[in-house]
Amino acid sequence: MNINLKTVKDFPTLCSVEAEPLKKLLCEYEDNIPGKDHKRRVKSDYWYLDALVNHNKHLSNILPRVTYNLKKEDKDIYRWDFEEFTYKGAAYPKQKVFEFIKREYDRQSELLPQIIEEVDLLNAKLFEN
Repeated sequence: MNINLKTVKDFPTLCSVEAEPLKKLLCEYEDNIPGKDHKRRVKSDYWYLDALVNHNKHLSNILPRVTYNLKKEDKDIYRWDFEEFTYKGAAYPKQKVFEFIKREYDRQSELLPQIIEEVDLLNAKLFEN
């Protein structure tokens, strides 16, 4: 079975095991923004990544742009950004590539071990009979 927020919501009807902690973690992983209203999601890194990937996959590539400023020094000379784009009616702003990736990586890397632990606990409960 594919474990995602939809299947976990339906989980109690599929078997008699409680999955509330996993539901909570998956909601947090999806950044607690329900529904498909992309205009409410533009400030979320998770949904920014979702829109960026889907825009690249279905519409056109959003390439990172490197710019430079010779008045700066060292690493501040160069700037690497994802350009602003619109996806499903929502305008997503320009983002600094490395800062964006680091924020989302840090957020997900904190949640994923907890989600895996909850999935393991559910498996143990399902197969203890």
